[in-house]
Amino acid sequence: MQQWEYHFEEVSALTTLSDMRRPQTLVKFRDLGLKGWELVSLVADKGAVWATFKRPVEEAAPSAKQTMAAAAPGRNVPQ
Repeated sequence: MQQWEYHFEEVSALTTLSDMRRPQTLVKFRDLGLKGWELVSLVADKGAVWATFKRPVEEAAPSAKQTMAAAAPGRNVPQ
């Protein structure tokens, strides 16, 4: 099953949709996108605007035991 990590960014400078065109906001969002983050929501709360981003969690490289078990199916690999 796909695992996700989340990043929350306060973007209080955004007060109207037209403010989305502000260069610093676009640069910040673009930089996060280049790092694999996908914008999934914008939420206004008590004068602040929060952006939520997500990206897939990269799976860790297999351990030596996992690699040995995959290379020798049916053999008992020590734990």
